[in-house]
Amino acid sequence: MWASGDINTLMLECRTIQGQLTTRARNNETASKARTFAKLRMEGKVQSALRTITTTAYGGALSLTKEVREALIKKHPPKQPPVSSAMTESDTCLREPHFIVFEKIDGHMICETALKTDGAAGPSGLDAAAWKRLCSSFSSFSADLCDAMASVARRICSSFVDPSGLTAFTTCCLIALDKCPGLRLIGIGETAHRIISRAILATLKDEIQAVAGPLQLCAGQEAGCEAAIH
Repeated sequence: MWASGDINTLMLECRTIQGQLTTRARNNETASKARTFAKLRMEGKVQSALRTITTTAYGGALSLTKEVREALIKKHPPKQPPVSSAMTESDTCLREPHFIVFEKIDGHMICETALKTDGAAGPSGLDAAAWKRLCSSFSSFSADLCDAMASVARRICSSFVDPSGLTAFTTCCLIALDKCPGLRLIGIGETAHRIISRAILATLKDEIQAVAGPLQLCAGQEAGCEAAIH
């Protein structure tokens, strides 16, 4: 057809083939989404499963282009010394908790905290589901891991630890979400960090609530949103 100059017939054949490919790709995409939904649902990741079938053409994570990078930098101004007017003065007499308080953080507590932890993965790529399995599915190895994490928690709470040694522990994976228009920056920390932090907060829950009152919603404040509003 090309040699004889029959371009119209050749283009008709091309359009027919492309139309079939588009239909097949669309069907494959639907089947892939269905398999992904079923897989996440069987793993108990209900929110992630629902997100796969409710996403639209808008929103989602943005690629790290030059414009996105500049917008992210503007959201992180250079650090400055603290201003006294921005701090809340407490009427409660503050004192450093005795180190023995943190002895209740043990491997069993870490395991229970890990099983209650949800969320995506940080820079290491291990999400909450992976840590749940690591902390509970390998008998003595899981117990040793939980004991080691408990030891880290007690060490952080009861003695000085050089911040440079905690860089990997506190690092986050930064993601820019499209707000249509604008963007929102979220940081996804390491799951191990979340597990240990939750164990520490559970230990100091009453003390934190006594000092911060309804303003601190991360320590198990009941009806926290309503308390903050009132």
